[in-house]
Amino acid sequence: MTARGRGRTMAVELSRPARNVGRRLWLALRLVALTVAILWGVASTGYGVHQQRVGLAPEAIDCSYRADLLRDRIVAVLDKPRFHAPDADTTVLTTLLRETLAACAETAPPDVRERLERLAALHLEASATRMRTDAIRQEIIAHE
Repeated sequence: MTARGRGRTMAVELSRPARNVGRRLWLALRLVALTVAILWGVASTGYGVHQQRVGLAPEAIDCSYRADLLRDRIVAVLDKPRFHAPDADTTVLTTLLRETLAACAETAPPDVRERLERLAALHLEASATRMRTDAIRQEIIAHE
């Protein structure tokens, strides 16, 4: 083999370990990023579940997070079909709303307090509307 041919072979052999190191570093970086993302997701989920507990100490309640949570829960209840009877979700929502209003009455910033009060008013209005609609429906059904 000529010197020129051996030089190419040696260059190829030397570059392979460098490529393998680069691949290993890239793989390690991806694994670290994936681990961080999973840990962040688990921690966020744990915090969210903790904030949804009924009976949480007032100083542990995050009023802004609870306002977002209540908004989403109210929308979920309103999205249920009308023929579903009131269930545990509605009871938990009402309890969570009442507890949040009581706990955040003094500690929450004014804008969050106003938002919570407005959500409570809208929830009551939606419940009253649903009950009126159900009563009207029953009356219509009675007229055969």
